[in-house]
Amino acid sequence: TLLQWSRLGVNAALFLIVARYLTLAEIGAFATAFAPIRLLQVVHKSGVADAYIVSDKGYSTRNAFLALSASLGLGFTICLGLAALILPDPVAPLLAALCPIPLILGLSAIPEATLRADLRIKALALRTLFAQLVAAALALGALHAGWGAASLVVFALTNVIVTSGVSIALARVGPVGLPTRAALRAALPDVTRISVRDLLNSATLPLMQLAVGAAFGLPVGGAFQIATRLLGLLDALAIAPIRYIALPRFTALARSPSLPQAVLTSLRLSSLIAGFVYLGALAASADLLTLATGPAHAQVTAPLLPAFCLLGLTGALAMPLNQSLTASGHARLTLYRAVIGLSLTFALAIPA
Repeated sequence: TLLQWSRLGVNAALFLIVARYLTLAEIGAFATAFAPIRLLQVVHKSGVADAYIVSDKGYSTRNAFLALSASLGLGFTICLGLAALILPDPVAPLLAALCPIPLILGLSAIPEATLRADLRIKALALRTLFAQLVAAALALGALHAGWGAASLVVFALTNVIVTSGVSIALARVGPVGLPTRAALRAALPDVTRISVRDLLNSATLPLMQLAVGAAFGLPVGGAFQIATRLLGLLDALAIAPIRYIALPRFTALARSPSLPQAVLTSLRLSSLIAGFVYLGALAASADLLTLATGPAHAQVTAPLLPAFCLLGLTGALAMPLNQSLTASGHARLTLYRAVIGLSLTFALAIPA
């Protein structure tokens, strides 16, 4: 819980604090610039990391995953840098500053996955809390200096740099040679399936963020981002701690007859907690937003929050099933579900 609150909770809480001092247009500009970063980081944080956790973790496999992760990060950074050249202000300079994040994640994804596979939760929690506090202090200093939306960029960059650096130092996982073609071919299918699945599962909010900003302007995009961050805060409270541990635990039980019982236990626990948190937030949405962002922003954002609470609840109920299918080698089924879900979402969202 400390790990996920320091990772997601502090992040969302800092955003909500800073949001009180920014206009909705400034929040919308940062949200638009960060949307592709948020979407692409799923490839490393879920796709590459989860695939490595369920792999054999031998030297050849490690070399392949390290090379694959770094190459993907470099490619994403180059693409985002080129996109920043053609986008208008005020989004372009923010995206240009944020574009190194995928490369940094690409270099640290395997060390992070190693720590997670070994369930070194205490080390991960202390690392993340330290990184978040350093990043928050610098971001608040930048806000006090009048940097506006750029203070959120300072937080995002500092957080990734410190977190990745400490992960690499703790795990001490490096290449022991060049990756072989056979190892790369063996690693690619699981990385692709899990990455595409999680990209599709995570694509809805970043793509809707871009669509809302383009269709209705940056102020409305800012309100959408506030609702998204509050959803992240609720997820950190309710489900993120269970989700983070579920995959390594289920992987250890993948060939055991006790796996179904472990999944049912996780499902009961996540359902109980998620029902309390999300339905409670749904009942108190107007008061929560007023407390978190101030009455002006709350008035614009409050109508969005009920739908976000229901979205978080359905995701929490599906989490144990997705993780258990991945652990038992059925990632393809969760990919199909993600394709259908995203297709239906946009079939309804685009006309709306």
